[in-house]
Parts: sequence; structure tokens; C-alpha cells
Amino acid sequence: MRVMPFRVASDASITLSKPTLSFGETVVEAGDDVSGWDYLTPVTITGQFAVDPEELHRSTDLNDFEPVRVVMQVNCVSTGWRSYAVAPIPTVPPFSGQLIMDIPANTVADALEVHYGIVLVADITADPHSTAPHMKGSRVFTDNRTHRFMLEGSQSGFPTEAFDFNTTSLPPQAPWHLQFNSSSLESPYRGSVRLFINSSHPVGREFLNGPIPRRSRSVLYCDVLSQMLAAVALRASDDLPAAFEEGTTGAVLNGLCERHLGQSLSSTIAVLRGEQPTRVFTELKATLSFAEPTK
Repeated sequence: MRVMPFRVASDASITLSKPTLSFGETVVEAGDDVSGWDYLTPVTITGQFAVDPEELHRSTDLNDFEPVRVVMQVNCVSTGWRSYAVAPIPTVPPFSGQLIMDIPANTVADALEVHYGIVLVADITADPHSTAPHMKGSRVFTDNRTHRFMLEGSQSGFPTEAFDFNTTSLPPQAPWHLQFNSSSLESPYRGSVRLFINSSHPVGREFLNGPIPRRSRSVLYCDVLSQMLAAVALRASDDLPAAFEEGTTGAVLNGLCERHLGQSLSSTIAVLRGEQPTRVFTELKATLSFAEPTK
């Protein structure tokens, strides 16, 4: 229980629905699995609320609801993205409202967390004898529940953007391009990686129109993972931590190395900096069934 220096809204003063996530014809309630989503798909988070004005006044001692807002906060731990949707307190029955947040493609990954609250968006002239909240930013109500949407990754396993390479400085003959920030292995993985698909390339169009053929998937996965490991090996520091926080670039790469190479990220980088660095890439081709045709 948190003790506040002012009165806060009671649980009975506001009713909050489970938020929903929607894209296309799909609508999913928080807590349910999200199927059919990928990184190229924008989504909308919607929350419903209803306020009891008399109870809100009784519990907070607020007489003016004009500077009061209901807030829905949505954040993605994997990418570090966070945003808010706000709505005023309704002044007419049934004293209900809706909070809507549109999330663009290539913004979030893995999971979304949703929290509700009520805040003041402006200062209120306070009665010196009142304990009502009066300062801008004061949290009048905090919902202790966390609503989660577990997202499924794209078929390639990497946050993806698609566009015509002819309109950029990237070579139009290339089917894809990896953008990878290897400077901090402690950064969120999904915020460090972007796979750009060339929509004007026949292989790129194959990926976008899915499902991705087995051979193309193995080539893509092996190429991207090889590039990421090579980029880490080129970092100035020779020392890698023994463990990484879950969801970070280091943790994901360590897991991939253990899965496909049978050794840690640290051991893999040591090989890449040794006398036979290309051995790592050969091992990856073997474990990832590189260019193996569909049977």
C-alpha cells in the first residue's frame, strides 16, 4: 500500500474493462494469445471505463473534474516503446468513455503491457484545509493490475520493415538488409534489430506474401545471425558478461548460440576472434539446414 500526501480515488469510483487489441478482423482481449500478428502489422489498443462522479468527489474531495484525465499507459519492454492515451472525465450519464491507442507497425514486439490510472493535467487552486490532489501530474488513481498481450513474432523472427530499395541508397539487387546496433548488448533486443525487406526483389516479395519457403527461411536466418555475431566480435571490448538480463541483445544472442552452436555467446565470440573464425559460420549452416530444399 502506498501512502500519498493527498486523497486518492477509491476503487469504487471507476470501473475499468480489460483492454482489447485489434488488427484487421481480429480482436483479442488482454490475457488471450495473439495469433496472426507480425511486425508489419499496426495494432489498436482500446480500453473502456465508467466513472461514478459522486464517489470520485467523495473519495478525492475534488470539485472540479476539468483538469482530471483517465489514462491508459501502454509499454513494450522489448523495444522500450511507451505511450499514453488520455480521456476527460465524462460530464453526462452514463459517465463512461473510451481510450484508444493506435500503434504503428515496426514499433513493438514480444509483449505489450497496459496500465490504467487517473491523473491531474493542470494545477488546481487548493483550499489550504483540503487534502484533495492539486498539483499537475498527481496520480489520483492507480490501477494495480497489469494487462498483457503476448504477441507472436514475424515468420523471420526479427522486427521487419518492407520497402523498395530502389528508393534508397541500398543496392536494389539485395533481397534484405540488416540494421543492428551491437554497441550495447544490454539494450533491449527488439530495439537493436531491424530487418529491411526489399519489396521490389522477387525473394523479398516471397517473404512478404508468405509463408516463407523452408530454403529461403534457412538462408535468411543463417545470414542474419552470422552478421550479428560478426558485428559483436568486432566490438572494441574483449570482455563479455557471463550473464545478461532477459530480453536484452546479449541474452537473445547467448540463447541462439547455445541452441545452434552448443556454446555460450562468450565462447562463440572467442572462436570468431581466434585462428579459425569461419568455423562458426560453417557450424551455423549445418545446424540451420542452410539452403536445404523443401521435401
